[in-house]
Amino acid sequence: MVTGGSSGIGQGIAVRLAQEGADVAFNFHSNPEGAAETTRQIEAAGLRAFAIKANLDSRESACALIAECAAHFTTLDLLLNNAGLEKMSPFLEVCEADYDHVLAVNLNLRTSPNIRSRAFRTATGSRIPATVCASHSLRIV
Repeated sequence: MVTGGSSGIGQGIAVRLAQEGADVAFNFHSNPEGAAETTRQIEAAGLRAFAIKANLDSRESACALIAECAAHFTTLDLLLNNAGLEKMSPFLEVCEADYDHVLAVNLNLRTSPNIRSRAFRTATGSRIPATVCASHSLRIV
């Protein structure tokens, strides 16, 4: 499972995992064209792709994503937390809600072992897979 697999680093990782022999589930939020391209590239490598539209701004949405992935694939061996967002705003226009939203996606869902373990155990009834985290940030201009 690669979060944020429809563009950039996440897309590159999802495709590379397929090139190395892995079936790949990935999520996207606002880029269906990118998700279609990731799927095309994974399938071109001869593997199965599963694109899931999901906004990862809450524990519930993260758990739903994992449950959907588990319903499609029988095992989940790797969770690569790559999804992230960036809000570019002039310094004086950044508000607390902006920080909260960026942190909810970029930090809370990546670093909380409670969220990860609950999501995987609920969805699969099995051990927690290896987890890799990538990093995104809030950019104030």
